[in-house]
Amino acid sequence: MHILQTTRVSVVLETNLKPSFVQALLLSKPIFILGDLNCNVMKDCPENTALRTFNQLTITPTRITDTSESLIDVIITSASHLVNESGVMDTIISDHLLVYAVLNMKLPIATTSIYPNAKLQGL
Repeated sequence: MHILQTTRVSVVLETNLKPSFVQALLLSKPIFILGDLNCNVMKDCPENTALRTFNQLTITPTRITDTSESLIDVIITSASHLVNESGVMDTIISDHLLVYAVLNMKLPIATTSIYPNAKLQGL
């Protein structure tokens, strides 16, 4: 797990996360980016262009003050088909709204094979 602190989202994505993104995409693995990016994705700026490759699930402001609204707490994914529901909730412990997603995750089906004439000697 990488814990990164920067104000330049595009730099972080390019230098720290891009190799993992490429590997996950090549293996058809879903990608989820969650959390406080400190980058307002409601505004059109260079930092946001790196995020446009993925689907932004959070669409309402997550930090609201008397003078401004911003969308800096996000859920971004390459696999929106796995998401049943997403949204924001108010909390009393933060000046940010909580972002959440409910995923449609299926457990793998266990398979059993029976070999009635198998000879188990010598195993």
